[in-house]
Amino acid sequence: MAVVNILGVEVDQVTFTGAIEQISSFIDHGQPHQIVTVNPEFIMRAQHDRAFRKVLLEADLAVPDGAGLIWASRILARRAPRRARHAKVTLTQRVTGTDLLPALAARAEHEGWRLYLLGGGPGVAARAAQILKLHHPKLKIVGAESGPLLSDDGKPISLDQAALLDAALARIHHAKPHLLFVAFGAPKQDRFIARYRNELKVPVM
Repeated sequence: MAVVNILGVEVDQVTFTGAIEQISSFIDHGQPHQIVTVNPEFIMRAQHDRAFRKVLLEADLAVPDGAGLIWASRILARRAPRRARHAKVTLTQRVTGTDLLPALAARAEHEGWRLYLLGGGPGVAARAAQILKLHHPKLKIVGAESGPLLSDDGKPISLDQAALLDAALARIHHAKPHLLFVAFGAPKQDRFIARYRNELKVPVM
């Protein structure tokens, strides 16, 4: 898959449909994969946060979540030397996390994939699960919880929260979802997934 390098962050040239198919391939593969939804704020943070930039670069799929990234890719292509312009890659379509969730829920209902929702604050994941089930009655949601409070590095902020984290990790591992949606906000959620992906062994996070 072609990528566009925007200020040191690589973003995959993928359409919305292409992202869904890539995620399906990840699930078929079975090994843990991390998806990041890169927006302009991610790009700017990555300029001074090397650890966050490393997480973005090591993700298995980096989708362009923002019109600003599409404009930036076009500007970069125009600024390329004339002889190299034909080889320059541009991003063509926004692929947002908020659009991916309902689309993947619809695909999951059809395929029988299991979903787990983590984060979003007290009651948010449970409410999101209710809404998804209203639209997709046969959808298998195997967990929905707010999870622990994390610091920006993706670690629990206290010993009490560490205990909540351990319990959440155990529940996710036991539920064996195909898809884990994490909503702690950036960069917490991205670092959380990077830190625990091999332990959780969820095909798509």
